[in-house]
Amino acid sequence: MAKWSQPKGSIRGHLVWLLTLILGGILLLGAIGLQQVLRNRLNQRYDQNVKHRAQAFITLTRIVDGIVELEFADEFMPGFSQPEGPEYFQIWFASGAMLERSNSLVDRELPRLPMTSSTQFQDVLLHPGGRCRLVQITYIPEDETRDLDGIISNDFQNPQLMVLAYAQNREDLDQFINQMNWIIGIVFATLLLVTLFLVRKVLDLGLQPLVALRDQVSKMGPETLDAALGSSSEPQEIQPVVQQLNQMLARLKQAIERERAFTANVAHELRTPLAELRSLADVGLLSENDPEETRIFYSEIRAISLEMEQLVSNLLALARCDAGTQNVSIQPLDLIPVLHKCLDRLASTAESEGMQVKQDWIEHAPITGDEGLIEQILQNVIGNALIHGTNQSPVHISVKPEGKGFRLTVTNAAPLLEPGDLTHLMDRFWQKDAARTGGQHSGLGMSLVKSYADLMALKLETRLVDGAFEVQILFPQSNNTREPVNNKA
Repeated sequence: MAKWSQPKGSIRGHLVWLLTLILGGILLLGAIGLQQVLRNRLNQRYDQNVKHRAQAFITLTRIVDGIVELEFADEFMPGFSQPEGPEYFQIWFASGAMLERSNSLVDRELPRLPMTSSTQFQDVLLHPGGRCRLVQITYIPEDETRDLDGIISNDFQNPQLMVLAYAQNREDLDQFINQMNWIIGIVFATLLLVTLFLVRKVLDLGLQPLVALRDQVSKMGPETLDAALGSSSEPQEIQPVVQQLNQMLARLKQAIERERAFTANVAHELRTPLAELRSLADVGLLSENDPEETRIFYSEIRAISLEMEQLVSNLLALARCDAGTQNVSIQPLDLIPVLHKCLDRLASTAESEGMQVKQDWIEHAPITGDEGLIEQILQNVIGNALIHGTNQSPVHISVKPEGKGFRLTVTNAAPLLEPGDLTHLMDRFWQKDAARTGGQHSGLGMSLVKSYADLMALKLETRLVDGAFEVQILFPQSNNTREPVNNKA
């Protein structure tokens, strides 16, 4: 079955024409039905009148001494004397011989219908009499000698049977029916126009909540997104739409606020290294090209450039994740070698921060994932623990089998972190300390961790237990499994 689809354009316009078409069709069917009922009723009444007029001739027909006589006088019935009628009659014997006819027929003949019933009706056209209604009646005249009364007879073989054809001009009836049709047509057209007007008014009234909602939306701007749409009197059908719109506006407001904060944070993060570069440039202009000072100068420029490069790389990575263009290659790999590689890279960071790392993991942890993204996740999580932990408490890293996967847990002391901070840890540029350090410590690390984990459908959890901050990641196990072996260090 074909499905009806909403055409393009105005809903109001389509509803107006659709409802008008449906109601107009109902009115048209009603008008046609009324016209047919009235027409049939008028024709029935007219046929009864024609039949009554014809039966008058039956009473005028007598059989006297075996001879059929018609007691008819034109002076008493002037309608049968003129060529244009308006009345005509003709009487035949059953054999076909004619008994009598009206002078109004002149040289014309009324049609004789096949004798299938005692009474038959038919429309005939007589020139110049016009359209006439004809009734044909078969009957047996009254026999005065035998005192027979056979007005109507179905015995078509009876030799005494007579056939009467009576016709009456029906132009008055046709004219009345035409006038009736015009009146019904005019009433139908008027009702159709009234229906169109009422449908438009009713739809305007029914769609008023949508119009009000449209006006509310048209007045909204970036600064008024917190204004709730709708009202307490809105229809039930619109309430879900209004609720969804309000939720969408709330998300849009949050997105705009995040975008503004993001722009401000990027500017803030870049301002520090750029100021440092400008200061170095000023110092370089004043220096006397001492080789040692030049080496230090370029080293500092390189360090600042690396920080800015890291910041831009992190921003580009987040943008790719948001846009869904980050390449992800899910393959089987072993998590333990990746952990060793990340710890080797972060050895200098641990040494500079005076941090120790305690390992508690199995020898092999076969998982599935993108090795490059997993390296970035581990480097950010472990690096964050080394930088924000305290040297009085080591960083604990454990990998243990759990269900159909392996759970990585990184724990570091976080005495300044509060439970309410956990909801902001994944926010971009968020830092417990409001002071900006630029580069690798700009507050994008955990945002990248969450984005990469979402891309690989990894379960990421953060907890704060007795002043210790935990990051737990559940990696799915690959099919190439080995017996877990503990490896503590």
